[in-house]
Amino acid sequence: MFILSFFLTILTGGLSPAILCHRISALECLALSFPLGLGINTLLIWSALVFRFPLSSENFIASQAVLAIFLLYLNRHHNTSLFKAFKSIQNIFTLFPLVILLLFGFSVLFNLKFPVFISDGIGYKIHGTITVANQSLFLYEDYIKILGDQNRTLGFHLVSGYCKLFAFQFPKIFQSLTYLSFVSLFYLGIRRFVAYQIGQSFTALLASAPMVWWQSFLYLNNLLAGFYFFGGILFWHRAIHEKRPRYLLLSSLIFMLSAWVRYEFIVYYGLFLANVYFWALRERRFEAGAFFISFPLVFSGIWTGYSVVFYSEMIQTLHFIFIFLFYLLSFFLFIFIYFQNYRVETTIKFFIATFTGILLFTVGIGLWNEKVSLIFHVFLSKVIWNILNQSVWGFSVLLVLVIPFYNWKSFF
Repeated sequence: MFILSFFLTILTGGLSPAILCHRISALECLALSFPLGLGINTLLIWSALVFRFPLSSENFIASQAVLAIFLLYLNRHHNTSLFKAFKSIQNIFTLFPLVILLLFGFSVLFNLKFPVFISDGIGYKIHGTITVANQSLFLYEDYIKILGDQNRTLGFHLVSGYCKLFAFQFPKIFQSLTYLSFVSLFYLGIRRFVAYQIGQSFTALLASAPMVWWQSFLYLNNLLAGFYFFGGILFWHRAIHEKRPRYLLLSSLIFMLSAWVRYEFIVYYGLFLANVYFWALRERRFEAGAFFISFPLVFSGIWTGYSVVFYSEMIQTLHFIFIFLFYLLSFFLFIFIYFQNYRVETTIKFFIATFTGILLFTVGIGLWNEKVSLIFHVFLSKVIWNILNQSVWGFSVLLVLVIPFYNWKSFF
């Protein structure tokens, strides 16, 4: 049963990008297939639990099959075929240096041999397993007190719940597959800009970086969330660079999944959203802004409604409400400015003034409202810590990639 479900996972995950963006290559669909399919699986499980549909391996495979048939129907006229990519796997040794395959193989062997051993990972596994075993999203409040005060998005917690449905005992294997997908997508993305050998070198550098490879051994949400966020950035850049807004629809879906795994990524997504808004106004491409905000806005609204209904007393719920209203207001402003034909320079000033006004107003509320003040302290500390923690390694790798090829004379 698990093999059939895994096949349907790959199929639904690979067909989704082909439908959203017709020009995407078959190999890119294959690289995206497992992580996207896994994200869709956890969303299906969450939906079934929220609406109290009975969850079993048979019912879940039936829902996967219905979704796969629907996606195949939508994809019937498109040139991109996921099955073309499988024919290219025979050339995998020409795509990746042997060292990358060895790193992946060692990760698989380690994850087959050793169980989940890190504390956060144990919490994720127990939560997802109990949730699916008892057909309830809320039993962990009674059984796992350490998670009782956290209303987190469940994109990674429910991975172990998916495994529980089929009595699959090796959830850490998914980390190895996510690692391979990450490396593959990076290579396919960078090959558009550099020569074959240089692309392989950059990919080997990323694959062997301890921050990346070691994550494939740990049952943590960092690697999956990082894959989604990187994928969102990759297709956002391609949409702007090639002036093809349909890539923004795919980028929007992948950014949404990054927030489904780690909600703070929806804040970082706002930087790219602002860029798309300004680009859409300058190029007069309204669909670009609408495409890019679609999935995160809908997801943010659904998660806010879920939190208000089931977690109204928790501090995180106010955080979710603020973020949803901010993005909703930003889209209304984008629509208004677009159809009023304001100049981009005027628009930027207007956005800055509006954002500053909202920020000052919220800070003012925080001076006398303890809950709002606490949100600012927690939110800012998390943002600063994540930026400082990741920027040292990221900036170092970026320098290694850029220094040999950058024309430094133009800099001075």
